[in-house]
Amino acid sequence: MNTVRYKDTLLELGASPHTGPTSRVFRLADGRVLKRFVPEIGPQLLENEVGWLRELGDTGLVPAVLDVDWLESAFIMEEAGVPLCEANAPADWRRQIGQAVAVLGERGCYHNDLVNGNVLLGSDGQLRLIDFSYATGESVEGARRWLTAPRARYFLDRFAPAYLECVLGGVRPPAELHAAILWDFRAAEDL
Repeated sequence: MNTVRYKDTLLELGASPHTGPTSRVFRLADGRVLKRFVPEIGPQLLENEVGWLRELGDTGLVPAVLDVDWLESAFIMEEAGVPLCEANAPADWRRQIGQAVAVLGERGCYHNDLVNGNVLLGSDGQLRLIDFSYATGESVEGARRWLTAPRARYFLDRFAPAYLECVLGGVRPPAELHAAILWDFRAAEDL
């Protein structure tokens, strides 16, 4: 039996963990998901992600946060689905992405990492969004802080000229740029 420790408790794993540059994600045997950030940047990313998940919790677009361990930079959330891919994409996936982008915009949220792996298909056929660790709000200061984050290089390489012009000029980026940032259209073309 494979287990992972969380708040002095051993939790049984349901699948192998997914390891990324800033966190490890564990699918637990009981259906919940544990996300643990790397110690160096964990507190900032945890606060950001949990904050956005709670802010957007009433939209139906994100999994609920069930528990947070601030000392270990980890949290448990409900299961949200499986990664969106060509084999499981619902016929209306483009409409659902468009609606999700609109809701995020209404809430003042820039996801900044909305690629296929962060768009999940729920068992009810609805798309859900995960990984808000790099999301920013409407404030220009928030966007400036995000630009110093470790994974910002990918974002900067693709969107830097237009985005930086807006941010440094104290202007919220236009909706078209927001949509491009929120969805990696090159990856989506395969769906």
